[in-house]
This record gives sequence, C-alpha cells and structure tokens, in this order.
Amino acid sequence: MVVGGKESAPEVMGMVGVVLFAHSGLAGAFKHAASQIVGDMPAVEVVDIDPKSSFDEIEHALDEAIHRADRGDGVVVLTDLFGGSPANFSLARMKPGKVEVVCGLNLAMLLKVFDLRQHGLTDVAAMAKAVARSGRENVVVASEVLAPADAIRGSGKIFGAGS
Repeated sequence: MVVGGKESAPEVMGMVGVVLFAHSGLAGAFKHAASQIVGDMPAVEVVDIDPKSSFDEIEHALDEAIHRADRGDGVVVLTDLFGGSPANFSLARMKPGKVEVVCGLNLAMLLKVFDLRQHGLTDVAAMAKAVARSGRENVVVASEVLAPADAIRGSGKIFGAGS
C-alpha cells in the first residue's frame, strides 16, 4: 500500500482538503498528472491500495490521509469506483458537511477541485457537488458533441487540415 502526500507543501489553512483513494497506483497517477497541469497541490493526500493490504492497514492509511488533508474546512475523498473497496472504506467515514465522498474519479474532477479552491470555495458539500458535476460533464462520446468530421474538415478547423 502506498500512502502519499507527506512531501506536500507547508500546511495551508482555510481550504478543503482532498484524499485520492483508489486501486493499484491509480490515485498517485492522478495526483502526478494533475500536478503537471496545476503545479503544487497542498492538502492533497494519496492512498493507493493493493490486494495484499489488510483491512486494518487500509483503514489506518485512510484515517491518516483524511487527518493530514483536513485544513479546517473539511475533506473531499475522491474514489475510483462506487462499490469498490476505496469507496466502501470512505463511505464509512463520511460525515456530511465535513467529509464528503465522490466516486468515479477522473482528471477533470481533480482539476475542478483546484479551480474551486483557487476561487476560495470552502464549503465541502458544495465542492463535492461541483466536482461530481464536472466529472459527469467531462465523460463524453466525442462524435456526439463534435460536428460531423466532413463539415469540420471542410472548414479547416481541424489541426493540420487545409494546410
């Protein structure tokens, strides 16, 4: 099991903390990808579990991560799969308005957290709802949201088209 985030920036108070909790390195990969886009991510903790982890190890790692991430405004726990072990362990720690759980983690959700924190949102319940909405809005079938390829090619709007 990997528990990350101890190397985070100095403690910053007055923001919603985040715990990324997923299977087999996925949480750490999301944090790494997001950091390449937004830079330093204070109050973000990572818990990656593997099948060899005991229930006690998982519970301890999650409890510690929530504690480290909390800067006084609560924590949003983002998990990879509703019904999966990370979600189930997280749901047992959910306290509406203090510890909120959002399942179905994608990169858009994590980037939304940083956007909302940058704009000063400190309401953990409102953040959880906005993050879930952003995650849903960024799952698309491209052919359903883009104009037909022939129309785009004809307009020269595709990168490299018309050159």
